[in-house]
Amino acid sequence: MARDNNTDGLSRRDFLRTAGIGFASLAAGGAGMLPTLARAQQKRSDAPMFRLGIRGTRGYWPILPGDETFVQRMEVELLAGTSSHLETYPGSHIAPTIRAVRGELLEAQYTNELYDPSIIHWHGLEVSERNDGLPQQAIQPQEHYNYSFVINNRAGTYWYHPHPDGYTGFQVYYGMAGAFVVSDPQEQALPLPRGEFDKVILLQDKKFDPNNQFLYGVNPFIGTMGDRVLVNGLPDYVLSAATRIYRLRILNGSNARIFKLKWSNGLPMIAIGSDGGLLEAPVQKPFLMLSPGERVEIWADFSSLPVGAEFKLLSEAFDGAQVGFGSGTQNGTAIDAMRVRIDRQETETLTLPTSLV
Repeated sequence: MARDNNTDGLSRRDFLRTAGIGFASLAAGGAGMLPTLARAQQKRSDAPMFRLGIRGTRGYWPILPGDETFVQRMEVELLAGTSSHLETYPGSHIAPTIRAVRGELLEAQYTNELYDPSIIHWHGLEVSERNDGLPQQAIQPQEHYNYSFVINNRAGTYWYHPHPDGYTGFQVYYGMAGAFVVSDPQEQALPLPRGEFDKVILLQDKKFDPNNQFLYGVNPFIGTMGDRVLVNGLPDYVLSAATRIYRLRILNGSNARIFKLKWSNGLPMIAIGSDGGLLEAPVQKPFLMLSPGERVEIWADFSSLPVGAEFKLLSEAFDGAQVGFGSGTQNGTAIDAMRVRIDRQETETLTLPTSLV
C-alpha cells in the first residue's frame, strides 16, 4: 500500500508523469490540478532533481567484537542524481549523509520493513505538512510513503530520522538517523574547508549488555543514557587527520545526553554554524553545549599540530542536569566522544573568515 501524499496538491497521475517514476505500488487515478497548482508544478519541474529510495529495515550488525547487535536502519539508495548526493560510512549501520544544493527537488519513497509504524521526518528542513513526516502520517509495516519537495533551506546541517508517535526514540536509538547537508552559492563563495575536510560527526551514546545488544530503557520523562559514544555508528572512533583545517558538522543524535564539548589539548572551540546554518561571524568559546537533535559546525584548526599528535573531543562533566537514569548514568557526566590522530603533513592556505553569512 502506498500513501498518495507527496504532490503538494498535484494529482497522483500528474505527479507520476512529471517525476517520471512509476512505483509498482502506486495505482493510477486522482483529480485534476487547480491553475495555481499547475504553476507550482512548473516551478518544480524546472528544478534539478535527485531521487532516493529509503527502506526502514531491521537485522544484526557487527558493531563490537563478538555477537552482532540488533539494529534498525535506514537503507538509502540513489535512484537518480549524482554520487555526491550520498555520503556513506563503510562498516556502519548508520544512515548515509544526504548532501543537496538549495533549489534542488528531492523525491523519495520510504518503505517500512520494521515491526512497528514508522515515518521519516526531515529535521530542520522547510517542507509542506504532507512532506514533514508527522506522527499522524506514520505508515504500517510493508506500506510506502512518498515525498517530493524543493530544498528551500539556506546552507546548513540538518538531519533526518523517524518520527512515529511512541516509537521515535527507540528507532533513532537503534540506528535510524542521518545528516542532511545543504549548500548554496553564498556559502560556496566562502573560504571554508571542503571535500574530505568537511566532515559530519554524528554523536550517539549507547549502552550495551554482555551480549552486545543495545539497552534501551523506556522513560518518557528522562530518556535513555549510554556509557559510550558511537561516531557515525562506529565505536572507538578515530579521526585520521592532516595538518589542515576541518569543518566538523557535529550532530547530537542521542536520546537524552547533553554534550559539553571541548578539545582535550586546549584547542579553541570555534563555532561557525548552528541549527539554522552559518553564523554572521565565527564565535570562539571554551566549550560548546549540544542537546539532543542540535547541530553545531566548528572550525577545527589542526594546521599547527605535529604529525603523531593525538587528542580527544571530550564531553566534560557539568552541573544542572543530574537526573537519575536508572542505570547509574546521569546527564552531565563526562564521556569521551572521539579521538583525533594527526597522521600526515599537508599545507594549509585557509584562514578563518572574519564574517560569514
